[in-house]
Amino acid sequence: MAMRANIFNENFLNEADQDANTVLIELDKGSIGLRSAKIGEQCEAIIRFPKLFEKYPFPILINSSFLKLAELFRIGSNLSRLWILRVCQQSEKHLEKIVNVEEFVKRIFMVIHSNDPVARALTLR
Repeated sequence: MAMRANIFNENFLNEADQDANTVLIELDKGSIGLRSAKIGEQCEAIIRFPKLFEKYPFPILINSSFLKLAELFRIGSNLSRLWILRVCQQSEKHLEKIVNVEEFVKRIFMVIHSNDPVARALTLR
């Protein structure tokens, strides 16, 4: 499994023939992406999004990516929320390309009702 993750790390955004959808699917895959059961692998996938946005600045890709990140923000741990916050801060110029702003904000804002003060603080930032 570690070898598989290393292959992913080496090949991420290096292949000239990879299109934006292929890269997004790789980031979302269960074994080494956002859907991974391991928080470290989720965070590793999260921090790759700014590079994805720079290489493929297409509104449809950015919209889909931010909705995936917002969903993970809603259901994830505080560590993943912190990394998602940092991705949003790093990718501030791409936020204007989100088409479904209402859905994005709705998913993020659901955390404000949490009993966890850290989660609420991260939501407000």
